[in-house]
Amino acid sequence: MVRVNERRGGLFFLYDYGGTGKTYIWRTLLAALRSKGEIVLTVEEHHTRGLSFLLMFMKNLLATYIACESALAKLIMKAKLIIWDEAPMIHKHCFNVVHQSLEDILSQFDPENENKPFDGKTFVFRGDFRQILYVVLKETRQQVVLVRINSSHLWWHCELLILTKHMKFFSTSSNCEEMKNFLNWVLSIGDGTNGDDNDGVMGIETPDDLLI
Repeated sequence: MVRVNERRGGLFFLYDYGGTGKTYIWRTLLAALRSKGEIVLTVEEHHTRGLSFLLMFMKNLLATYIACESALAKLIMKAKLIIWDEAPMIHKHCFNVVHQSLEDILSQFDPENENKPFDGKTFVFRGDFRQILYVVLKETRQQVVLVRINSSHLWWHCELLILTKHMKFFSTSSNCEEMKNFLNWVLSIGDGTNGDDNDGVMGIETPDDLLI
C-alpha cells in the first residue's frame, strides 16, 4: 500500500498455501483502493471470468500493438495495482511479454521508470509452487521447472512475502493436534521432505489414521 500511495511501484510475490488467508488479503487490498475510486486490475487464472480476461489481455498484448491513446492503454496507465493469481501456472514468457508491453506504453509518459519491472507499475503475484505447475507436454522435469515464473529474469526483482499460519486451524479448538499433524504431513509432501530422497519419483507412506 505504501508503494501504491507513493507511486514508487514494486513487484511482490505472495507465497501461500490453502487456508492461510490469501483471499482476505486480496479483498482487503481491493476494498482499500477501490473505495477511494482507484483502479485495480485482477487476473485470476483458475476462474472462468479471470481466465477470459487473461486470454483477452494476453491476446491484445501478443497480437496487436496497443496505441497509447487506446482505451486499454488508458486503463493500464490509470491502474494503481495489478494482482495476478496462480502465477506458477503461467509460462514465464507471458510475464516477460506483459513487462515489455507495459514498458512500451508507460515509458513514453514516465521515462524515469523505464528500467523498473513492469515500468514501475505495482504488481502482486500469488501462488503455491507445491501445486500443479504450468504443463509442458512431453518435456522433462527440468524443462518444466525452467518455464516457471521464478526462472524469469523478473523474479530477481520480486519481494517474496510468505504466509505460513493456517488461519482455519487457529480459528477452531476441536481436534487441534490431529489437524496440525495432518497439515504438517500434507506440507511435507508438497515440500518434498516426506519419504525417500526426491529424485523425481517418491515413495510416500500414508499414516494409518488416514486410511479407510
